[in-house]
Amino acid sequence: MKSFKEWFKIVTPTGWADIIVRVVEVAIVAFVVLQVKEWVDAGTFDTVGTATDAALIAGGILLLNVILWLLRPK
Repeated sequence: MKSFKEWFKIVTPTGWADIIVRVVEVAIVAFVVLQVKEWVDAGTFDTVGTATDAALIAGGILLLNVILWLLRPK
């Protein structure tokens, strides 16, 4: 079984390019999932609200990944 340090190395971003790719992936997935949710719940799309929510989620992921990158084992 892997130790905590080994798992931490796996999830830690390797640089800014890795962080940006992760943030963009999350933003796209969040936008699509939230649009589907709006369609199922209300029967219509709320593109502005969904884009805002996806951007907030991506911002949180950006913050998390920057913290992980700064705390990475050297």
